[in-house]
Amino acid sequence: MNQLGFIGAVINGHVNGEYLDNERYWPVLERAGDFGVPVFLHPTRPTQPVIDALHSLRPILAGVFDRFPGLQLILGHLGEFLPAAIDRAESLFSNQALGLSIPVKQTFEDRFWIGVSSRLNTYLPFASALHAIGIDWMLFTADLSVQTVPARRGLPQRPSLAQAREREDRIPQRRTAPAPRQRRLTRSPTA
Repeated sequence: MNQLGFIGAVINGHVNGEYLDNERYWPVLERAGDFGVPVFLHPTRPTQPVIDALHSLRPILAGVFDRFPGLQLILGHLGEFLPAAIDRAESLFSNQALGLSIPVKQTFEDRFWIGVSSRLNTYLPFASALHAIGIDWMLFTADLSVQTVPARRGLPQRPSLAQAREREDRIPQRRTAPAPRQRRLTRSPTA
């Protein structure tokens, strides 16, 4: 991190069927938490929305965030369907039964960022993400570093996302702006 100036990491889905909540990968998560940088979960192909949402939910259910309190994750593609399903996940999974110190929904609200991709420009997924996590926890993400500049510039001009901006004041914000220590993606490592 220090030598190359990275401000996070990318993990693409599973590795030979093993997911991020496997204890084998906890040293990576621990270091990300120590450095105070997020880990971007990117799905592997095929990208079925439910499978991706479960991939994103697994670290919460496995207690990864209890174990690594400084860890943050970024979900691409407007949250991989999880914003739309987080209330359902909260009702299905009891933090007491799982031995979690923080409820599922609160962990999602406090520790996840949501990426807005240039390819996803429909209102409902954007509104769902906005409602679930708030505008201060959303950022632009791109799968390919070679996406064209016009595609990025055109994002705010697309009619369906322009509607989201107009409707934003009607969507109750469900969490406050992140604390400065959590919000900054360029801070120096603490460990």
